[in-house]
Amino acid sequence: MMRMGFERREASHKWTTSFVPTVEEHLIHINEQSRCLSAIPSTTGRYEVYDFPTVEVNLNERTCACREWQVVGLPCKHAATVIRQNMDTLYSYISHYFSVETYRKCYSFPIYPIPDDDKPCIDDENMVIRPPTTSILRGRPRTKRIPSGLNPGKELKCSRCQQYGHNRRTCRQPIAD
Repeated sequence: MMRMGFERREASHKWTTSFVPTVEEHLIHINEQSRCLSAIPSTTGRYEVYDFPTVEVNLNERTCACREWQVVGLPCKHAATVIRQNMDTLYSYISHYFSVETYRKCYSFPIYPIPDDDKPCIDDENMVIRPPTTSILRGRPRTKRIPSGLNPGKELKCSRCQQYGHNRRTCRQPIAD
């Protein structure tokens, strides 16, 4: 665990961008998706973005009706459309949480592993997994097969008129000589 923190700290010193590389990749992807969208202003800070379906973006509150901006914390393609239309940069709408500086601060201190002295020692070689216990059901066991819907029962055929759907006893055809 300590090794992983050290590796991440060392890797972060090689980054030249202001945000983490995964965020930079996300921004490139969002820019590509937002190129074919258009937006019109509704009120101050609010815009209507034409996508399927039409979406409302509020730059002041940093919200979008698709909810991606609120959940992920990064502007969605709808917000990117509005930001580009306002001749602004996407970087000003990203939280400092995703910056390289914050990432480096997180890994500046060593991360110590949690001791597991209180956990029981489990030996996998001697472990035997048994089948679950089942109980015998009460009553006489079933002898008839339960018909499924896939194979329907035999259709009735009348032995007198040779038609399907009824039998000889319920036949309504007149008796022929």
